[in-house]
This record gives sequence, C-alpha cells and structure tokens, in this order.
Amino acid sequence: MNNMLVDKINKLHADNSNIVKAIANITSELSEAGEPDFDYFSIKIQEILQPATSLLKNAAKELTCFPELLTGLNREEQQFSLLMARIDLLNRKQEHHNEILKHLLTIVNMLDNYLNLLANIRADLERILAPRNISRAWKEVNVKVDRVPLQKGQVFPLDYLYLLDKHLVETRLCQDGQEDNLILHEEGDLFIIRVDELLEEEMPYLVIAQKG
Repeated sequence: MNNMLVDKINKLHADNSNIVKAIANITSELSEAGEPDFDYFSIKIQEILQPATSLLKNAAKELTCFPELLTGLNREEQQFSLLMARIDLLNRKQEHHNEILKHLLTIVNMLDNYLNLLANIRADLERILAPRNISRAWKEVNVKVDRVPLQKGQVFPLDYLYLLDKHLVETRLCQDGQEDNLILHEEGDLFIIRVDELLEEEMPYLVIAQKG
C-alpha cells in the first residue's frame, strides 16, 4: 500500500512539474508577444487548465490519507476552477466585442458607400450648375448661378456680409485672436441664383464668429 502511495505521489509530482513548465512557457510567450492574439492564448491556457483541474480532482480523491496535502490540492483545484470561470467570462466578452466590431464595420462600409454616392451627386450637380450647361439647358431664360466658396477658418466674403443678417446665420462671440465674421463651421457654399429679374440666395448652415 505504501509503495502504491509513493507511486501516486511521484506521478502527481511529475504531472505538476509538466503543468508548471507549460504555464512558464505560455507566460513567456505572452510577455514576448507585441500584439497578443486573444483567441490563441485563450485556447492555449484552457488546454493547460482543463487537464490540470481534472488531475487535481483525481489526486484529491486518491490521497485522502494526507490531510495537509488534500487541503492544498483542494485549494489549488478551486483556484484553477476560478481561472477557468474567468476565462469563460473573458471569452464571452470577446465574442460580444467581435459582434459589436462586426456591426461597426458594416456601418463604416455603409457610410463609405453613402459618401461615395454623395460625392457622385455633388459632381453631377456641379456639372449641371456650370454656367455653360445652364445656358444650354435654359436658352429662353436668362439664368445665372454664382457660387461663392465658403471655408472654415476663413473670413466670410465682404461683398456678401449683408446675407448674414438676412438669413439669420448662427453666431458666436469672437474669442481672443479671432477675426470678425470668421467662419467657425460651414456645411456647403453660398449660391446666388438669378433668373431674369428674380434673385435667390441659397445659404448653407453656418456658424460665424462676430464681435459685440
């Protein structure tokens, strides 16, 4: 009986030594990885913990005649089980993260498609609104479209300052160093459209810095 116990303890010692080596190897590999892959290391760690947990459970059943050793084995088995539970939680969080990332990538692709569509529409409109094309399309009517470029960080064109009050443009008080009538935000250009004696201004949404 004593020889059988010695063999079991020797085997437990050998198995534990192998587990310690495996843990040391995976720890070293993880510390050396510049961008560790979660899925890879999760699988590798579970490959260590699952057999180690089973080993400790079986050893605790076979070595009941050593109370101190049994207590240590039970404690280690509980710690390994806790680690397995934590890894399972991390796996579920990673799956949730991957699902969210997949949805975000889908949204990004949709936005890219919309941006391409808007760019094409803008190019078509710019071509249609070109003075030469307007004259060809409306030969019987005197049509003229003036486009006034607006750019964030530039002062609103002086010749069209009267339009700021006419169209109730949103304003902010000038901060230190800001010029009067500085464009803080713009969502397009200004268009002046003349059709014979009719005049129409198309003002985009603007935020202008003004003094006083």
